[in-house]
Amino acid sequence: MPAASKPKPKLYNPRHPERTLLYQTVAEHYETWCCVFSCG
Repeated sequence: MPAASKPKPKLYNPRHPERTLLYQTVAEHYETWCCVFSCG
């Protein structure tokens, strides 16, 4: 009987949130939103 082969471990696939539309939108408008919401 052949030896059971072990499954290969999954490679780490890092995410890149800075490439998303949401991240870019928040980065562009964060200071404006803070001013709008703090000033009322």
